[in-house]
Amino acid sequence: MISGIFLLTQIIVLQTQTDFKMDLKLDSQGHSYLESAMPNGIKLKTLDGTPYTLAVSGPTLIQVWSVCCGGESVLWADQRLVEEKYAEKGLRVVSINFENGKSPKQQINEVNTYFETMPRPGELYLDALGYVVDDLPVKGFPTYILVKADGTLHFRTSGKSVEGVILLEQEIENILADHD
Repeated sequence: MISGIFLLTQIIVLQTQTDFKMDLKLDSQGHSYLESAMPNGIKLKTLDGTPYTLAVSGPTLIQVWSVCCGGESVLWADQRLVEEKYAEKGLRVVSINFENGKSPKQQINEVNTYFETMPRPGELYLDALGYVVDDLPVKGFPTYILVKADGTLHFRTSGKSVEGVILLEQEIENILADHD
């Protein structure tokens, strides 16, 4: 099955390389430009329970999700493709799971069960206490936040906003080009 993001990415390529045009009606619904500082000291845990404090030192895409929202197979597959495509170009992808109302033990069990059938991201952390939701501009699940190399929160979109995800890939390309 071809994903919606893949298909729309191909439309953008056609539009930039040919005279083909399609109006995607891009607006700010579901996404926004932030240009604010990355907060310090966001406390997370690894899947084995080891404490970790999130720090950003290069272009980074932060994915905040829960099993029920953002873990849907098509969204998850699209995000893993983005991770594979841009990791080799210098983008760090950080995946943060937040399960509202779950104890840390329940969260670990739920995430482990989820990854029995889904591919694991390269860098995964758990937020059992909601620090990331409090400290970052998370607006539902999944939320993708693109951070510039200097630690500036640059762009945020809902993973369910097709337009936002298309713009996210464009912004990733721009940030990586600026970082070279």
